[in-house]
Amino acid sequence: MSEANHQTNHALKNNHVEKKMISYIQAHHKNGICSKRELLKQIGSMSEINQVMNTSSQLVDWGEDAIILAEKLIIRSSDRKIITKYFQHAFETGGVSPHQLLQEMKADRRLAAILREKRINEAAQLASLIKLLLPNVKEDSQFLQLADSPIDSLNKAKTFTGQIPKP
Repeated sequence: MSEANHQTNHALKNNHVEKKMISYIQAHHKNGICSKRELLKQIGSMSEINQVMNTSSQLVDWGEDAIILAEKLIIRSSDRKIITKYFQHAFETGGVSPHQLLQEMKADRRLAAILREKRINEAAQLASLIKLLLPNVKEDSQFLQLADSPIDSLNKAKTFTGQIPKP
C-alpha cells in the first residue's frame, strides 16, 4: 500500500472514530461531557481516542480524564471578546500558568461568571478553552504560551510566579 493510501485510510478511520465518539456523547450526555474511560468501552482503544483528540475540532480534552463537545463551549460574542482580550493580555509577557490564570479570573466578577457558565473549575479545563479560542497557543503541563514564544519549557524560564517573562 502506498504512503498516500495509508494516510487516506488512517484519516478515514479517525473520521469514523470521531463520529462514533460524538454520536455517543450526544446520545448519553446532555452536558456534552464524557469520561475517556467510558468512551474507551465504546471505542476499544485509547490510542484511537488520543489520535482523534489530536486532530478534532469538534472534541476538546476537558480536564484529566474527560472530553467535551466543542459546541458546548460556544461563548456569546460579547463574552468571547472579553475573554479573548483577557487571554491575549495574559500572554503579553510570554506565557502564563493556567492555575494562576484561573485564580485571577475567579477574582473578576465578569470572568468568574463565564467560568461558572462553562463549568470551568480546573486549570486543565481553562487551558482547553484557551487553546480552542487561541489556536496559536501551545501547552506544557505547567504553563501555556504562544507558539512563537522563545520559552519552550518551564525549565528555561528564569522565574515562575504565575507568568513567565520574555527573556
